[in-house]
Amino acid sequence: MDKQTEDKIMTMLPLLNEKQKRIYLASEAVVLGRGGLKEISKLTGVSQATIIRGKKEILSGEPLDSLSIRDNGGGRKKNRNDSM
Repeated sequence: MDKQTEDKIMTMLPLLNEKQKRIYLASEAVVLGRGGLKEISKLTGVSQATIIRGKKEILSGEPLDSLSIRDNGGGRKKNRNDSM
């Protein structure tokens, strides 16, 4: 992978949400071809499993904005004992 591609990827990542990151990194891995998955994972610190999930999302053909980022009820649960 060349320096220009690395810079492009690292510039884009902070601007994307979780799902967009998965899909973007998966597309870059596909463009790189053999070994691309490992290179992208090493560069970004994103697990290969996450990038593979992005590949599956690309293949599903579902638009990015059709689903929320997390399922309802997802994320950290509120603790009733926390005081503000």
